[in-house]
Amino acid sequence: MKLKSIIFTLFLITQCMLVNATNVSGNVYGHWTIAGSPYNVINNINIPIDSTLIIDPGVEVVFNANYEFVINGRLLAQGNVIDTISIYAVNTIPGFGGIRFENINNNQDSSIFEFCNIYNARVGSSGASGTNNYGGAFFINNFSKIRIQHCHIHNNVTFGAGGGISCYANSNPLILDNLFNLNTAGVAGSTIAQGGGIHCAINSHAVVMRNHFTHNTAANGGSAIFTSGSNVNFIENLVDSNGRIPLYFSSSGNGIIKGNTVINNIASSSNGPAIHCLLTGNVLIEQNEIAYNKNNVAALSGVGTGGGLAVINSTSAVISKNNIHHNIIDRLTNTSILSGAGIYADINGDSLLIIDNKIYNNAVLKYCQGGGVYLTKGILINNLIVNNGSYGNSPYGRGGAIYATDSVKVFNNTIAHNYAYREGGGVYFYGGKGSQFKNNIVYGNAVHPTGSGKQMYCFNGTLSPLSNNFDIAFCDIEGGYNDIGHSYPTITGTIYQSNLDTIPLFVNPSPGTSDSTDATGSNFSLQSSSSLINAGDSISNLVNYDIQGYDRIFDTQIDIGAYEYLSVIGP
Repeated sequence: MKLKSIIFTLFLITQCMLVNATNVSGNVYGHWTIAGSPYNVINNINIPIDSTLIIDPGVEVVFNANYEFVINGRLLAQGNVIDTISIYAVNTIPGFGGIRFENINNNQDSSIFEFCNIYNARVGSSGASGTNNYGGAFFINNFSKIRIQHCHIHNNVTFGAGGGISCYANSNPLILDNLFNLNTAGVAGSTIAQGGGIHCAINSHAVVMRNHFTHNTAANGGSAIFTSGSNVNFIENLVDSNGRIPLYFSSSGNGIIKGNTVINNIASSSNGPAIHCLLTGNVLIEQNEIAYNKNNVAALSGVGTGGGLAVINSTSAVISKNNIHHNIIDRLTNTSILSGAGIYADINGDSLLIIDNKIYNNAVLKYCQGGGVYLTKGILINNLIVNNGSYGNSPYGRGGAIYATDSVKVFNNTIAHNYAYREGGGVYFYGGKGSQFKNNIVYGNAVHPTGSGKQMYCFNGTLSPLSNNFDIAFCDIEGGYNDIGHSYPTITGTIYQSNLDTIPLFVNPSPGTSDSTDATGSNFSLQSSSSLINAGDSISNLVNYDIQGYDRIFDTQIDIGAYEYLSVIGP
């Protein structure tokens, strides 16, 4: 009897909903209220030019087939925390055709989406072409006066690019405080498949701030966001548990990537770090937490670049004040070189600055070089690089903390407790003509018993020893000159002067060597009795502050390492 009563009650509710429902098609404008909800979309709908549609909190807009919601005018869909607005398709297949801003006059007033729940869009097919395959929930073409805020954008699919949102051709919307999850770019047969959460292309400089991206996928990369030919403003977002190359910034443009948390993402490709930056302009990557990401490199020949972060081709790049830790590059076969589990940097010019970062517990696991950092040019200064690992059988497993080529400047870093299987437990220099290595602590690093150069290894390549011009000075190097591995009988081309070989006396270092010992919570600043205090070369100092923001020369002379004495907070 009770079951019959429940069934009857549900029947009455359903009938009431059907009575109150409003069928809509064609041109729509005016005011959609809760009294007319749900609004059942029975064909394509369009807001005409110079027209406005207002949707009240709590309203549902329900698509029963793959119809489009085209906006040529203005839409104000502003829900609230209690009463969201829902725009969705009843079934994931066929879904609905998305919300599409096309052929819109730039003099048109702003459209706003607040506290909207938008899901089950499905856009594009193998038979469609061009932008008809772009944008799942939203496609924005050549229009910028849009704010999308506090919305839940989920379970949307596009055959091409932008499962959640696609910004195309001079579109600069504000995308703030949203949750993007379970969106997909690219289905079987797609050759585009970029930007599971967001896609920006052709001078589309969206501001993407304080959003959460989780469990989004894109077959060709950018599972959270993919940009091409656009400036990047990606600030204070949470990016976790996404698929291939969650943050993929490509082609021309400048970038600000700041204050984000990028964690627990897995990328399966030969170029698949958590953040893959190919922007050719000026790039700032600052104050990000980049951790517990894994690049599972496909079983192909080539180079696997970066577990946490890769910066390639930029005119200039500053990588500053980031925590980069517990990132891994791995592969199933030993057929490719893996480089830079923490940071991989290979930019066009010499304008690379890696400064004030804490880089620890990163590892490259097969055919490897550069457990913490791999770079070709630039400056490393004031970094803590500890407990990283570079593994793999001969001839690889080099540079547990740093693998550097060409001319680099490495000043005031603390490089400790790293491991390399073959050579350079701390640092490996390949060539390194004109490099300068000053005011660094290189201590407690290790190699396999069959390896060499526990602290450092210098490979001259095709350079003669006397042409190398490699300056090592005012450092604390465990084992001293005699413990630097090298590829020539002597390293007479290297200037080795005023270096120490003494226990640094860290405050509370990690208890072991390699990435297997967690450095979280350790403290590699100097005790008051350390002989490294006031022992560096102040002339080589390039900045005013140490890794913690303390004055770089606290007393009479600069200290050796990343921490000036009295800056006592560890990683």
